[in-house]
Amino acid sequence: MSRSPSTHQRAPRIFLGLTEVSGYYAQLRKGFTELGIECVHIPIQAHRFAYDEAQDMGWPARLARFFVKRRVAVPEAAHWRRRAWLVPVTLTRVILFVWAVRRFDVFIMGGGSSFFRFWDLPVLRWLGRRVIYVLHGTDARPAYLDGSFYQERHAATRQNDLDPPPLDDELIDAYVSATAVRHRDVRWIERHAHTVVCGPGFAQLLDKPFVNFAAVGIPFSPPDTHLPEPRTPDGRVRILHATSDMVGRGTRITRRLIEELIERGLPIDFIVMTGQPHLRVLEELQACDFVVDGQWADTPMAGFATESARFGKPVVMGGYYAANVRRDMPPETIPPTCFTTPDQMQATIERLVVDAEYRRQVGEEMRRFVLEAWTPRSVAAKYLQLLEGRAPGSWWNDPHRNLYHLGGGLSGDRIRAIVRAIVARHGEQALLLEHNPTLRDMLMTFVRETRN
Repeated sequence: MSRSPSTHQRAPRIFLGLTEVSGYYAQLRKGFTELGIECVHIPIQAHRFAYDEAQDMGWPARLARFFVKRRVAVPEAAHWRRRAWLVPVTLTRVILFVWAVRRFDVFIMGGGSSFFRFWDLPVLRWLGRRVIYVLHGTDARPAYLDGSFYQERHAATRQNDLDPPPLDDELIDAYVSATAVRHRDVRWIERHAHTVVCGPGFAQLLDKPFVNFAAVGIPFSPPDTHLPEPRTPDGRVRILHATSDMVGRGTRITRRLIEELIERGLPIDFIVMTGQPHLRVLEELQACDFVVDGQWADTPMAGFATESARFGKPVVMGGYYAANVRRDMPPETIPPTCFTTPDQMQATIERLVVDAEYRRQVGEEMRRFVLEAWTPRSVAAKYLQLLEGRAPGSWWNDPHRNLYHLGGGLSGDRIRAIVRAIVARHGEQALLLEHNPTLRDMLMTFVRETRN
C-alpha cells in the first residue's frame, strides 16, 4: 500500500540519474512527486524520446548537459577535439556532483551511469548518502549471454543479416573483454551501493543479495494520447509483433511458427512492425487481439509488454527463463503475461487464437496488474520501503542460488557456439562464474551437449 513519508521525520530528497531507460526514471520521478517527495531526474544526455525534458533541472545540470552534447557532436575520428572537450565535460560534471550532494540525501542510479565511472559511489556512501543502483540487463549480463552485444557490434546490418557473424578471434576476445568490464563494474556497484536492484534472469555476475527487479516493478502510467476506436471484430485474430531488433527477438522463428498455424487453417492476420513511429505502433496495438514478443526474454514482462497491458492485450513472451521464473519470484510479483519457453510458444499462441475468453482473461489480468502494482506511485512507494528497511524478505534474491544460464536475446545454439569458442581460446575462467560454480557447471554441461 502506498503511503507518504512520516510527518515526524524529514522526507528524503531523491536524485535520479544519470540516464534514462525507456522512460523508467521519468515515471519514477512522477511517482515520487505524487508522494510529496522532492525528486529530480537528470539524464546527462538528452534522450531521443525526451521523456522528461520539461522539468527544471537546475543550472548545473543544464551546463553539464550542454558540454556533453557538444562533445558527442564531435566526430569519433577527431580524437584531439574530443579530448579537448573532455576538460569542460569533467569540470561541469564535478560542479553537478557537488550541487547534487549538497541538495539530495538519496541517489538512485542505473543503466550503467554514474558521475565518474562509478568512483563516485564510495564517495557518496562516505558522505552519508544512500545509494540504490538499478541494473536493467545489458549492464549486468555476461556479454556471451547478451543478445544486445550483437546489436552493438553489428548495428548497421542486424535488421537484414539474420545469420550470426563468424566467431573469429577478434569477436571472441570482444566477448571476453566486455564480460570482464561488466564483471568489474557489477562488483564495484555491489560493494559500494546500499542496495542493488536486478532481475534474477540477468544476475549471473552478481555475488551479493539483490532486490528482485520485478518485485519493485516498472513504473508505468498510460500516455495521454488520442487513439482511434478499436476495430470491429471480423472473425480473424490479429497478432502484432513490433520490434526494433528482428534478430534479437527471433522474428524469423516467430513468423515461421505463425505461418504453420495459418497453414493449418487458423484465421490469423500477422502484423510485423519495425522502425515505425510510436503513435503508429500504438494504433496497431489497439487494433490487435494479442501481441507476440521475442523468443528469448529473460524477464516475464518488459517495456512493450507493459504498454500492451494498458489496452488489455495479452502478450506471449518467449524465453528459456520461463522455466525458472516461479522458483525465483514470489507469485504476486510475477507479471501475468503468457511467459513460456520457446518450444511451447506455438501452443500458447494457438490457445490464444482459438480461445477468445482466455484472451480476454489474460488481457484483463495484465491491465489490472500494471494499473495497480506498477503505477509510478506504487513503484516509488516500494523504493521508499527499501530506503526505510521495510522491504519483505521475499523481494531479495541470493545470486548463489541463481541457476539460470541461458541469457537473453540469444538462442541456445548461439550460446553454445559462443561459450565453446571462448573456453577453447581462453579457458573456463574467462566466463567469470567462479563465484557460482554450480551455475558455471550447468552452463558447461549445456554447452557440451550435442544436438540431434
